[in-house]
Amino acid sequence: MLKKITTKKKALHISLKKSLQILEWVKRSVVSLKETFKKLRGQSSWTTTDSQQDILRAMLIFSCAWLDALFKQVFKDTLKILVEKDEWIKDELQKFLERKIKDEKNWIEIMSWCLLSDNPKLYIINSRWKDLWASSLQSQSQILEIHQKMNVKILDKQIIEELEILFKDRNHIIHEMDMIFGKKNRRQRTQPITYKQVEVLLKIWDNFLTEIDKKISK
Repeated sequence: MLKKITTKKKALHISLKKSLQILEWVKRSVVSLKETFKKLRGQSSWTTTDSQQDILRAMLIFSCAWLDALFKQVFKDTLKILVEKDEWIKDELQKFLERKIKDEKNWIEIMSWCLLSDNPKLYIINSRWKDLWASSLQSQSQILEIHQKMNVKILDKQIIEELEILFKDRNHIIHEMDMIFGKKNRRQRTQPITYKQVEVLLKIWDNFLTEIDKKISK
């Protein structure tokens, strides 16, 4: 499991340079954790130890955290370009602005900054990605929403279903870190399932970067 997925390094747009670096860091981290697990596991056929289970948990938690970082970096670095190239994204930005100015306090703030700014459009674009930055992208619905806002089709229905299970497992692991004295509250994870889930995330990242690159480069 955890097949090697090669990032499409063919001259991605310069605005995706940092995002591509994040993707490569993710892959190195995953490979490092996988190798550590294999060394600790050795040839043993016994049930995995607590230390080995912690590595499997870390693989999923770290991968989900990197997913959040990658989407936010793409959004930050490409939105100002995509607004000019993709009508859907431009409409999404307009809807965001309309929602913001419905609140009188936001309306006054936005108008003040736009009047003082040398580039009002850039101010609004920066406000949009800061709004996204404020939340953690750690659920299936949020990942689907970012695809929708950036007008990128997710790979297939199966990936969507796997994402739901994946984030449920991620949330279970987070809550299992709570101390409950006198009671075991950590579920056992299996190596194949963990590797498959990380592979799903890698496919999503790779597809997302590729599709954004197509939009920018057209």
